[in-house]
Amino acid sequence: MRRSTLHCLVLATLTLGLTACTSPRTPTELPGITPPAPRGRTVAVDVCDLLPPAAASDIVGRQLQVVGRRVEPSRLETLRCDLGQRFAEPMVTVELTTDPVALAVFESAYGDAAGGDPQPLSRMHSTSVIRTEGDQQSIHSFVRGAVISVRTNLSLVRPIQ
Repeated sequence: MRRSTLHCLVLATLTLGLTACTSPRTPTELPGITPPAPRGRTVAVDVCDLLPPAAASDIVGRQLQVVGRRVEPSRLETLRCDLGQRFAEPMVTVELTTDPVALAVFESAYGDAAGGDPQPLSRMHSTSVIRTEGDQQSIHSFVRGAVISVRTNLSLVRPIQ
């Protein structure tokens, strides 16, 4: 009798756990926070077109080319374009989220709550912060529900001003 009760309890726990893990909640939602609803028509964007190699080359002062493309399936799927001079050695990385993000989620991921010393960029036309961690410097911008990030390797590129 005890064994069958324990077996039923384990099955119930596994079923509830599986149901909780497969709920239809999106990864950018927090309790009480919902990302903005998309408006207008959807447009395909190539993340490597957001900062073309020629423009990045002018900024960095070196000839850059696309040296890698990735899809990072973390909590929120992110497309990446790596720019550099050699394969798999990016000097500049451009990232774009694929799903809408709530402003509060952006602020908790990149603002003061994320730790470190984020510096707000008031000269941008969007909510943006610049972060320096180790030999990486990055600008993260919240634009109409999307997060666009540009990262540089400070050992290879001068700091962002």
